[in-house]
Amino acid sequence: MPRKPLPGDTLRRKLAQLDRNIVQTDLLISRQIARIERMSEKEDDTTKAKAALYGLRKIYEYWYAQREILLAPHGHE
Repeated sequence: MPRKPLPGDTLRRKLAQLDRNIVQTDLLISRQIARIERMSEKEDDTTKAKAALYGLRKIYEYWYAQREILLAPHGHE
């Protein structure tokens, strides 16, 4: 029979997943910035690449906000 999660286990798992999401999204942002720089050097149109970067930054903000909500005193009652 599976063990019942302890009260803090769920919070720790959620925080760990959010931390992974933040790190992975940060890596994607770094790669996208490098891509835009390469495109600019070749004088390619960067409009879509910049839009994708904007979206990645919004996702990063979302993950970070979710993490802050979980860490708030009322977030894990």
